[in-house]
Amino acid sequence: LEEFFGLDAHAHDLHTIDAVATRCGSSMAGRINKHKDEKSALISRLEGVMREFKRPSDEELLRRFPDWLSDTHKLADSVTYRSEYVELYERISGQELSEYKNRFKKYLNEDMIIRISDFQNMLSAQEEAIIENIEALNKSLKGIDFRNNPKTYIQLKENRVRTPNIRDFQAKLREWKPNIAEYERTRDDAILEQSFLKIQALIEELSTREAWRREVTDVRNWLEFTAKEYYRDDNRIFRTYDNTGKLSGGEKAQLTYTILGSAIAYQFGINRDGLDSRSFRFICVDESFSNQDDEKSTYLMDLCKQLHLQLLVVTPNDKTHIVEPYIARVHFVQRKNNRNSLIYDMPIAQYREERQKWVG
Repeated sequence: LEEFFGLDAHAHDLHTIDAVATRCGSSMAGRINKHKDEKSALISRLEGVMREFKRPSDEELLRRFPDWLSDTHKLADSVTYRSEYVELYERISGQELSEYKNRFKKYLNEDMIIRISDFQNMLSAQEEAIIENIEALNKSLKGIDFRNNPKTYIQLKENRVRTPNIRDFQAKLREWKPNIAEYERTRDDAILEQSFLKIQALIEELSTREAWRREVTDVRNWLEFTAKEYYRDDNRIFRTYDNTGKLSGGEKAQLTYTILGSAIAYQFGINRDGLDSRSFRFICVDESFSNQDDEKSTYLMDLCKQLHLQLLVVTPNDKTHIVEPYIARVHFVQRKNNRNSLIYDMPIAQYREERQKWVG
């Protein structure tokens, strides 16, 4: 009694036993109720934890593990079935955890790393292909006289774009790789997990930010180009074209003609001697001379001739003198009575002989 209730057993006799019994019963009831309350609170907290485990409120957790709810929906919320949670924990922390670790490493090494590496290599190959094509295009451009007095030629120079989006994406393409040497030394799974999380974040960003994805995965956006004009006699730089804002309309057109014409020649494999008669080299120029002086217009015709392009020129009567030295036939369109149009096909020699008949 002394130890449990704080009573001195020797200080009581039969006359006080009822009072002692009442006091002891009251103390016991108080302690029982206290333990019941503690048990009830503990059960409530435990069942709350069980419910949170079964149906977590953490959206990030559910996003990372989309199968969570389907794997836990059969678990009961009552503390009576707590053994099921213990059993699940022991199974996961034992055999399944080891199995999942091995599967994760295999998935990371054989799938994620290989696929993201292939993706990275594909983009790098596209960039290298563009640079190689520019080098080949420059060979074609070097054979074209851009200016006759003094003689010059055009070359293209690529520069890597450093806009924030491109720079951020390229950094993420470099930073996802795990430190394999450090992992082999420490066997720290966190190294692989960090790599996985970086890959996952990159994939999710590519999946959700459509405009950003289109911009950063189009390798053409990784490069910008400057046109440089060189003296032909000593290869010194004559002029650099960072943009065409300060050029006249004719100068813009001349620069555009030169680069596009050479690109067409390169794209379709037109050899420079022009002997391959079966190669595709047809282009159409529609009223290109309307806003240009004769010198720039003549340059376009000389360029097409130099590139051995097959040419169809659509132009009004007052510009036919520009194209006559370069064409073999004329398809002359005449409008009669302001209603009907007739097309006459004739060699250029016939057109010259009968010019007044058609244009008069």
